[in-house]
Amino acid sequence: MKKPPGGQMIKLSDYATVGTDVTEGYTKAIELSISGNVPLFAGPGVWYLTPRAYWIPGHLHVIGAGMRSTTIARASANEQSWTQRLRGHEGCSVTFENLTLDGNNDDNVEPIGDQNHEIRFDGDGDEFRLENVGFRDLIDDGVQFVSNTLKLVTADGCRWLGGDKGRRVLQFSYHPDRAIISDSTFHDFSTEPAGGAEKLKMDLQVNNCQILGRTNIGRVATLQMANVISNGLSSLTGDDCQIANCTFDNIGSPNFYGPCTSVISQCLFRMNTSEDGKWVQQLKLWPRFEDHIQDVIFRDCRFEAMETHSQPWTSPTKVETSKGAAPGSCRLLHRNTQMRDFGAKWKTLVDSDFEHNQ
Repeated sequence: MKKPPGGQMIKLSDYATVGTDVTEGYTKAIELSISGNVPLFAGPGVWYLTPRAYWIPGHLHVIGAGMRSTTIARASANEQSWTQRLRGHEGCSVTFENLTLDGNNDDNVEPIGDQNHEIRFDGDGDEFRLENVGFRDLIDDGVQFVSNTLKLVTADGCRWLGGDKGRRVLQFSYHPDRAIISDSTFHDFSTEPAGGAEKLKMDLQVNNCQILGRTNIGRVATLQMANVISNGLSSLTGDDCQIANCTFDNIGSPNFYGPCTSVISQCLFRMNTSEDGKWVQQLKLWPRFEDHIQDVIFRDCRFEAMETHSQPWTSPTKVETSKGAAPGSCRLLHRNTQMRDFGAKWKTLVDSDFEHNQ
């Protein structure tokens, strides 16, 4: 547990009683924590909150006694689509550490609206950080970012702890300048921006993570992904993608977009059926711009059919040109890349095995 010099800390237990609705005491403790620039400590147990917005003019650091010990949960009565709305000011920072955010979905009344979040961050800010934070029983999402002036989001050592609904731990409705995700386990992971926010592209790093559900990397500027295991792949949309040592199972019509170079090295792709029950036999590449050349390089990769697959790969990739893109705008290069159907020998692929945008 991180402490400031002298060990100063605001204790939530001085202003509220664990196991009850602590909204009023939590509000007071946050104000004192920010004004004194000291962390707010939430001890072991469950602290229930009803929806409230908080202005964050400085630095907010909420620390628990441990991911499995301290829980901040939505109270059963909810009147908003979020539990904590944090409205940042220029230069502010927010950190949640060593605790669990619980949507308390089983005990909640029917939520209002079609999107519900435990934390919604909007406004300005330097950094939003999650460290050793668990997410459980969410109604929809864990943390939603709707700020287009947030500089950095980091998530380290976070875990999806289960629940029937709300599987997206992070939702980037608007992109920060940069996001770094490391050593975490999520259910679904998506960076697809909301309508109207498509021009805001972040630089994204994802390292040493497990994604139990779908991966949907939407409209990033640069992507660096390494040592990731994902149980599904929907799309990878970026201007410059570097992907290494990753495994993608249950591929469902993934699309690779982008005007620049993408390098995919030492990765394994396993084919399965799409949502409509049809077998997915190709990755789709969509060149989008008439005046750009898109190079997609597969280096030391493998494409493998699942055991239950009844049809072979037709070819690992297919180019479908978007309107306005010129012929030849997508080039595929393959170096020591192999493909096989279940039970068959590996076949080393050459460029002629792939469909090009001719």
